[in-house]
Amino acid sequence: MPTYITANDVLSFLGIEQHADDPPARWNELVSWVNARIDEAEAQLEDICKTAWVTKTKTDVIQNNQRATWRGKLCHLVYTLYKPIISVTEIQVNIFGSWKTVDVSQCEIINNLGAIYIPFMGFVSPTHQFKITYTYGFNSVPHDVRGALIRMTAKELVNTQQIHVFLPTSLQLTNAIEKWDEYINNTISRWSFPQIVSI
Repeated sequence: MPTYITANDVLSFLGIEQHADDPPARWNELVSWVNARIDEAEAQLEDICKTAWVTKTKTDVIQNNQRATWRGKLCHLVYTLYKPIISVTEIQVNIFGSWKTVDVSQCEIINNLGAIYIPFMGFVSPTHQFKITYTYGFNSVPHDVRGALIRMTAKELVNTQQIHVFLPTSLQLTNAIEKWDEYINNTISRWSFPQIVSI
């Protein structure tokens, strides 16, 4: 089920309304189809921007850590795939095929960059894998994100022949889609990481 917007948000944006003479089963089928497209759009936007606008938990297996000096100490620097980090619950390192737990309290986390400084372990090379379980995301859905998702879903709808019967005849699709694309791209530019976001 959609998290950030509803089928009604998209249908209202397109000027599609349920009429008294529409068979309920047909309308329900349309709403269900729109919800599935919203789910796809939400997953796509989260993947492109590498964030979420609700809190989520994820486990990344990351290879190619960097060695860095942080606060005068040699560390392994690992970046999570999604940002900003809210909390890290577990860090493990794969040493000769066995996962060993790292003391998270000894690590320093730069939340908005998804950077984790792990105290240096001499037997860990840059090719060793780190497994990091963390919670990330924001706690509200901004207006521009909702707008981008509505437009992403609307594009899918207008490119589908089955729903053309529902679209208002006054809708100028070519010009509209160009403006929707610009809005979507601006939103992606604003929210794509890496960037510094105050949280």
